[in-house]
Amino acid sequence: MGNGRCQGRNSIFFQKITRFINSVKAPYNVNSLSLNKIIELIDKKEFIMVNVKNTLNEMYWLKNILQDMKCIKKIYPSDANFFLVEFRNAEKVYDLLLENEILTSKRSPKIPGCIRINVGRREENVRLVEMLKTVEL
Repeated sequence: MGNGRCQGRNSIFFQKITRFINSVKAPYNVNSLSLNKIIELIDKKEFIMVNVKNTLNEMYWLKNILQDMKCIKKIYPSDANFFLVEFRNAEKVYDLLLENEILTSKRSPKIPGCIRINVGRREENVRLVEMLKTVEL
């Protein structure tokens, strides 16, 4: 009889924990392997700062190149690790990038003509730029 009571309490406890976790989780789920890595790295401030610096450098480098490309109408300001880019022919650009296994996020129809482009490592950003250079207007 005591065992059943414990199971009932555990069930209620786990339901409360589940509700709490669901109430505070981010809009994008993160798997447990990623969470464990985050916990492991959270105290390694130097590692984090190096990665932040690298990302900021790549953002600056990529934006400077993208702003001169003829296929791009506008790059919206960003403080995140991505750019919202308005293209002259977003469908064509999106399809080209997808065919070449460069994943982006098409924002149409909510934001017509726009694609979200994440800032990656230098080799990824160079590959993106090379693909965009092939876009004909």
